[in-house]
Amino acid sequence: MPKRPEYQYCKDKKLYRKQIKNAEGKYISLYGKTPSELTSRIKEFQFELKCQKEDRTNMLVSDYAQRWFDLTCCGLEEATRDNYESTIRLHIIPYFEGMRMQDVNPADIEFAVNHVSKFSESVHNKTYMLLKQIFTYAYENADIPENPCPIMHNGGVASEEKEALSDQQVNTLLDSVKGTSAYLFCMIAVYTGMRREEIMGLKWDCVFLDDVPRIKVEQVVRHRHNQPVVSSTLKTPAARRTIPIPPQLVACLKEERDRYKKDEFVMRGHDGGPMTETQMRLMWKNVTRRMALPRTYKRY
Repeated sequence: MPKRPEYQYCKDKKLYRKQIKNAEGKYISLYGKTPSELTSRIKEFQFELKCQKEDRTNMLVSDYAQRWFDLTCCGLEEATRDNYESTIRLHIIPYFEGMRMQDVNPADIEFAVNHVSKFSESVHNKTYMLLKQIFTYAYENADIPENPCPIMHNGGVASEEKEALSDQQVNTLLDSVKGTSAYLFCMIAVYTGMRREEIMGLKWDCVFLDDVPRIKVEQVVRHRHNQPVVSSTLKTPAARRTIPIPPQLVACLKEERDRYKKDEFVMRGHDGGPMTETQMRLMWKNVTRRMALPRTYKRY
């Protein structure tokens, strides 16, 4: 029986043809004017297939980190997602540039984590936590043969312990900002201990100034691209609470409510809604401007 020719000659096209499987397993036709030219094209095509297969099974760390983020972080709060995204972009990807997942070893992980040790303890621990989750996910899905993340201790620069304001400092603060929009914010913060996002999200229907004055913490305002985002998801379950308020704050809130009866939010923006991030920053500048703090000047 005569041997079947390696390539088929198409008389109508005057070209040699060979059918070969692509990455999806489907047959496609490759053509060449001569058998040697077609052989070269087949080799090039097979090399491209090999590269594509390697890219899928041994992805770049930067691509895999983005894939992990898209698959596992979609259910998180926007603020947490933004925080994780910036940590990956600033403190992980730059130290694994051009590296593939299967090529990473424990020394590479330590190298990346050591570079963030000059930052806060929070940044250090968050960077290692994300690295560990990314590579553990890859190991559990058989994308890497071993998990290169070593056991590491907490690191980074420990934050300084903050002391509460003394009575004298509180009086100085309130006297300094009296007559500004920051006065009400400082009064609420001093006498309730509420978080900034909780104060920004406080509505008048959660403020009770009757026989038992109190504030109910039900929602927060976080900012995304400068715009306020109202959310009923608080930082912790215990953050949903009722706080009794003293007479000083009751009088301040009554005065503010009588002045802006139609507004929904206690800390109102220019349109009566919640403050934008820019408005909040401008308000807080009143505090730094009026406090007796050293100022620096530049000569031009």
